[in-house]
Amino acid sequence: MNDTQAHAQHYLEPQDDGLLMRPSGPWAREKLDYLERYIHVFITSMRGKPWRGIHYIDLFAGPGKCRSEDGQVYLGSPLIALMAPYPFTRYFFVDQEQENIAALRQRCSVSPWQDRVQYFVGDSNVIMGEIVEQISAIDRFIAGQWSSLNLAFLDPAGLDLHWSTVE
Repeated sequence: MNDTQAHAQHYLEPQDDGLLMRPSGPWAREKLDYLERYIHVFITSMRGKPWRGIHYIDLFAGPGKCRSEDGQVYLGSPLIALMAPYPFTRYFFVDQEQENIAALRQRCSVSPWQDRVQYFVGDSNVIMGEIVEQISAIDRFIAGQWSSLNLAFLDPAGLDLHWSTVE
């Protein structure tokens, strides 16, 4: 087994895999723990219902893993969603930095759900419009059918999120 293969087996685990990680403070692990529990309840309770799709949208996805100040490695929000007990129909991962998306794409490449993931590099406020258009294309009104159900995780590091994007 070469180094790439050795690291690849750790892409979806809370371990150092040699790829870029987001430096995080002590609050981040707790926040992500709550997110993981929420996603678990959300996807478990909503599966099997006649939704046209159940989508996960992460507008500030980062590289997929975090490293705390004490060196602890843990999964970031996109990998938490990808590792949920049941898959989403589609995953939309957005980040301003190409390096973050490159690391995230490499990590997601070993997931059985990799073909459901779309990656976007750029301003999440602009890209959200593209995502809404894609989802709206399958959500045309059809009497007696449910629309899509979407879970968006909006967690900017600064003042990067516009109110119009939240609306």
